[in-house]
Amino acid sequence: MMSGTKDKGELLIIANLAEQSERYDGKKGDYYRYLTEILQGDERKAPSNQALEAYKAADEAASRLQSTHPIRLGLALNFSVFYYEILDSPDAACKLAKAAFDEAVKDLDPSGNESQYKESTLIMQLLRDNLTLWTSEMQEEGECGINDRFCSTAPSVRISNNNRSLQRAQRINVILWSDRPGVEDD
Repeated sequence: MMSGTKDKGELLIIANLAEQSERYDGKKGDYYRYLTEILQGDERKAPSNQALEAYKAADEAASRLQSTHPIRLGLALNFSVFYYEILDSPDAACKLAKAAFDEAVKDLDPSGNESQYKESTLIMQLLRDNLTLWTSEMQEEGECGINDRFCSTAPSVRISNNNRSLQRAQRINVILWSDRPGVEDD
């Protein structure tokens, strides 16, 4: 093998390691996010920071996967929810979700693996739904910031403060890895 060139076996090993690392770090980020959600005040700081570090590590690992890979898209979905709901950073949440969505749209291939295609498009729809909801909330509150272009094209949806928490609780934002076809939990 020539220096600097990876054979197919090495690439498969790298992809598998990236997938496993993302699954571990992504779950870790999710669990710390859930812990942060139930804590109050200063108790939230440590698990919030741990979730952020875990999500960043998972994001680094997931960057080695295809932009349309369901695990990569699921991480983008959960990480963006973390930015929006825990860190109260709607601009960062929208930026992350929009980048993942746009990159996946560009690379989406319906002629590939049918079950992966369906799973990817489902997660992409959840990303888009969150973007629509978040940008409409940001428009109402005058917080569009860096996403003004996207905000101006998002439909205006009026959500009362009383219903906002309920809608967030009802929103699907977690991919249950153990329920994924073809993926076994070790």
